[in-house]
Amino acid sequence: MKKSVEIFRSQILKSFSLSLLAVLISFSIQAQSLSDIQSVKVDNLSDAQIENLIKRAESNGLTTNQLVALARERGMPASEAAKLQQRIQQLQNQAQSPNSGNLTSGREMGFQQVDVFDSLRRSDPYYDLTPKQKKIFGFKLFHNRNLDFSPSLNLPTPQSYVVGSGDQLLIDVYGASQQSFDVQVTPEGRVFLPNVGPVQVGGATIEAATVRIKTALSRIYSGLQGANPNTFLQIRLGNIRSIKVSMVGELTKPGTYTLPSFATVFNALYAAGGPNENGAFRKIQVYRGSKLISQVDIYEFLSKGDQSANINLQDNDVIIVPAVEGRAEVLGPVNREGLFEVKSGESLKDLFLYTGGFSSLAYRDRVTIRRIEDNQRKIIDVPSSDFGSFYPQVGDEVLIGEALDRYSNRVQVSGSVMRPGEFSLEEGLTIKGLIEKAEGLRPEAFTNRVTLYRTSEDLTLAAITIELSEILEGRAEDIPLKNEDLLFIPSRYEIQEEYYVKISGEVSFPGTYPFANSMTVGDLILRAGGLLESASNSSIEVARRVRDASSRQIAEISTLS
Repeated sequence: MKKSVEIFRSQILKSFSLSLLAVLISFSIQAQSLSDIQSVKVDNLSDAQIENLIKRAESNGLTTNQLVALARERGMPASEAAKLQQRIQQLQNQAQSPNSGNLTSGREMGFQQVDVFDSLRRSDPYYDLTPKQKKIFGFKLFHNRNLDFSPSLNLPTPQSYVVGSGDQLLIDVYGASQQSFDVQVTPEGRVFLPNVGPVQVGGATIEAATVRIKTALSRIYSGLQGANPNTFLQIRLGNIRSIKVSMVGELTKPGTYTLPSFATVFNALYAAGGPNENGAFRKIQVYRGSKLISQVDIYEFLSKGDQSANINLQDNDVIIVPAVEGRAEVLGPVNREGLFEVKSGESLKDLFLYTGGFSSLAYRDRVTIRRIEDNQRKIIDVPSSDFGSFYPQVGDEVLIGEALDRYSNRVQVSGSVMRPGEFSLEEGLTIKGLIEKAEGLRPEAFTNRVTLYRTSEDLTLAAITIELSEILEGRAEDIPLKNEDLLFIPSRYEIQEEYYVKISGEVSFPGTYPFANSMTVGDLILRAGGLLESASNSSIEVARRVRDASSRQIAEISTLS
């Protein structure tokens, strides 16, 4: 029996290991066979793919630790296995957050199977993207589930719209004569007008088609022509036709798409899932009749809102997304880190436009470039004066430093002042002036001895003892302050020992109470809630500590009546 159970368990592990390999390999771009699990890169897996692995493991009765161990056993490098363990832990931590509910596997819930990652998918519109895809500037534009690029059909008829086969034209004649025509463009590009005949409108804009139809109808409506016409004509689009657009190249979902005739290049790109990880965002080509009619740069739209190249498409247009020539990576305190496609002739200044500019923490005087040149790495320092003339290359890493965590004009005061904190160091500011900025001393301030902490040039800290009372009364010279000085003024309560008295016996609330000057036995009894009925007031014993060090007595006891 035991042997059969082991055989059954080994069969489960074997079947799951094969499915694990298949899943991992299907997620790896470079993998070609089952032996290619060594080439699987965890960084190229999206959160959704990691979630799929976890679910497969749970359905086969394995924990996440066993999943990682099995991946290592089947040939996954230790470094990639560690990354897989880390990604799984991150997903589980997110699922355990207060906004996501508790992470509970299907086995722990019994028949109540709960999708623990559902809230993560709802909260992150880019849940299906890999970490690298999230870093590519522009990639999220076509993968945000909260965006909709469908063309609006509730628009006034654009005069530049090109009429084609299948369009419905609504022709209104009004004025001295009134008539309405509802005609449809034939496959030959014509509309048939009663009592007039066919009129060729296919391939013409609405504006040109209006002129042609107006000329044809003027045969029966003479008021349409002349210097002072009394009859007028208007053309509107009814049901618009559909067009077919071919999407080829480095796209997420290449193919032929049926779109409304109002569709633009962006509408078609969104339908095809946008450029993939290897696709160019800055050289998207639109061909019509084997001629290049437009080249779209998505960066111009994202950074400047320029849609001049986002033209309306026509039937049988072809959109080609070529492979990206290369990207540069920007790291550091900018508003938008990531991978940016670089074009020849663009400078660092142009690149920073796509990053949204420097953040408030950025060191702006110089940036560092890491570049691979002549099969080796090199470092290039670029001062801010050369940002407009330095041209980044493919594969460059642009490193932006942070401003130093130091102040050039700060002094501080703490302790017994009305407003402790940081203050600006102005020329000629002294200790007395700093106290005035802090709105004076507190009543409990101990001014006989305060400490001024001063930072030297080599960043070592020195403590200077000052008799503040002498300075405030004018009997001692005031001290000018330097950058990063800190003045500490202690409180009398902080340096003074607190005294207590203790009462026990037949009182309402025996215990320890703070001592006050001129406090009597009667005051202490009153503080303790008074004597109980069982108390004898004929004899009260008082024990007091002896402060004389030469005496061998620890305490002296006196009795009061």
